[in-house]
Amino acid sequence: MELRDNNINEKIAYLRDTFLEAEKDYLDELKAETKYQKAIEKINKMDSKAICLEALRRIEDIENNNVKESDLERVETEIVILLASIQDWVRKRVKEKQCENSKDDGIGLE
Repeated sequence: MELRDNNINEKIAYLRDTFLEAEKDYLDELKAETKYQKAIEKINKMDSKAICLEALRRIEDIENNNVKESDLERVETEIVILLASIQDWVRKRVKEKQCENSKDDGIGLE
């Protein structure tokens, strides 16, 4: 990644933003498909460690040729959903840490 004065250059920032927007749109489409709604409901009940382990298991299944070709698209899509869920967990923890840090940084005049 090219940095200029600690900033990502505009072309890379544009590509990143385009990718992230496309990813969001793709995930919104997946959420709307009934065939993935049960998987999403199941994932939403899992903690972050279980989600990571599930993603790793599915990746290993693909790497070890334990997934039929007819199931490959479904499993790959489920991995995308799992990775998005992991990303959500990370964002949640970062936000919680930021809130904790901002409370610690206060001068106590509340």
